[in-house]
Amino acid sequence: MAKVVERANSEQYVIHDLDIGDLTLSITHLGGMKDTNGHSHPWSEAYYFVSGSGYVEVDGKATVVGAGSFLDIHPDEFHKVLNCTDEPLSFVCAWTNDA
Repeated sequence: MAKVVERANSEQYVIHDLDIGDLTLSITHLGGMKDTNGHSHPWSEAYYFVSGSGYVEVDGKATVVGAGSFLDIHPDEFHKVLNCTDEPLSFVCAWTNDA
């Protein structure tokens, strides 16, 4: 049975990861008026937004997101999630572990 692991817990965000064979599912609860650490990497990711609202910056282009939004991030694209409200912004992210 797969085990959920808390990867981060701070004023900025709480992140839990679940490794399922070749796939990692991660859920992030981003605090109000906070943002993630922007980064890029050589693999794709898929984001699904569960609650809240904000935007995602991908290679300098901002996309508004909210509950029900889906966004795919291509390899080597710089990306950052920003919460522009006082309420938490929660999203699930998935990527393959063979990347």
